[in-house]
Amino acid sequence: MRAFLREALGGMPRADAWFRRTIWSRIHFPEHELRVLNALAPDSIDVAVDVGAAMGSYLWVLGRASRRVIAYEPGEAHSAYLEAVIDDPALTLVRAAVGETPGNLEMFTPGENNDARHEATLSRDNPAAGASGVRVRMVPVVTLDADLPGRIGDGSVDLIKIDVEGFENAVLAGAAAIIARHHPLLIAEIEARHNPRYSEVFASLRSIGYEVFYAVDGTYQRLTGNQIEALQTSTALAVRLSPGHDARQNRYINNFVFQHPRTRIKLI
Repeated sequence: MRAFLREALGGMPRADAWFRRTIWSRIHFPEHELRVLNALAPDSIDVAVDVGAAMGSYLWVLGRASRRVIAYEPGEAHSAYLEAVIDDPALTLVRAAVGETPGNLEMFTPGENNDARHEATLSRDNPAAGASGVRVRMVPVVTLDADLPGRIGDGSVDLIKIDVEGFENAVLAGAAAIIARHHPLLIAEIEARHNPRYSEVFASLRSIGYEVFYAVDGTYQRLTGNQIEALQTSTALAVRLSPGHDARQNRYINNFVFQHPRTRIKLI
């Protein structure tokens, strides 16, 4: 059914966006966090930030729960799609990557299809950067510390979602002041296979008072150490990538929630 809908709507971006935003984002929750955010009342979140928006899986859900959403997406096809279909003044698209310092960096896309676009990365440590046939192009990079203040005024940054295929260390380093001021809820995809320095993320956020959680069987568990390999076995990954896999039975844990005592919007 999902493949049929993709094919049917593929040539009609506005119809595709309407379906994703109005229907699919209310019934399809590949990640537990989407299900939880979808249950929030409208305007529960003041400002949400979507780093690595892709085709809007989080953007549409956050748009219902937030007064404003700032979405960052450097991918050529994905950002063009979002630019064509976003028609809500509360949603802002920034066609740029997010990192530690502003400028320009190479982005690596390991192929031409939509799956490959979802695996695009700015991290040279991600194996995708060296894949056969990888596409490389320069993209603009901004930091949240420099870019967000001028966009949100006196708004409160309540949530930051990060999905950047191994570049999360740089994203967080460039958001240190925003995090220190607002203590937002952080939802980050982190995988050992993409980021050999991933443990630094857990250690640095714990050092400023954040606790770390992950969802399994619909319940949040506390992560007590900085290692995640046991949560990301090759067997669990193969099952997750298999056709027809039920996301509610997922055992490959790559989404982590970071919550501070001063975080205004709490999931746990």
